[in-house]
Amino acid sequence: MIGFHETMYGEFWNLDPKDRNRQGRFDFTVDAMARLSEFVNPAGTKFMQTHLEGIVTMEGLCEEAQVMDGSLVLFKDMKLAYGFKFMTERGLMHYRGNKFLSLKHPLKSMTTLYGEITGDIVHQEYKNQALSFFRMSDLPAFMLSFVQSARF
Repeated sequence: MIGFHETMYGEFWNLDPKDRNRQGRFDFTVDAMARLSEFVNPAGTKFMQTHLEGIVTMEGLCEEAQVMDGSLVLFKDMKLAYGFKFMTERGLMHYRGNKFLSLKHPLKSMTTLYGEITGDIVHQEYKNQALSFFRMSDLPAFMLSFVQSARF
């Protein structure tokens, strides 16, 4: 197994013009895990992909909700693509986010996650933007999590 533990901290805001002021904290902590043999096999269906498990907090909607159907695809099309679902008091939400990798700005591109949160709440589409950041103060624990997860 190979993997890591990561926390992203940020905020969300509603895209509905009638509810533009709806915003708040959006944080998640995940464990990304993959079988090493599948992760490094370019001919396989799980090449550079991990499974995500963890928790999500979306201010006013959920506190430490479980991540469901989580995945992270690394380095495809010069991005890290995060995706997962989570349950809120209003219903099921879907998160999709990307870190757009840049050789010109490697630190910013590896620590800034642009996301979208969508859901169908009482038969109305719910759409939010999210912007999250990796805190550099978490880097030692993040790096240690690679070592602790490595099982060959």
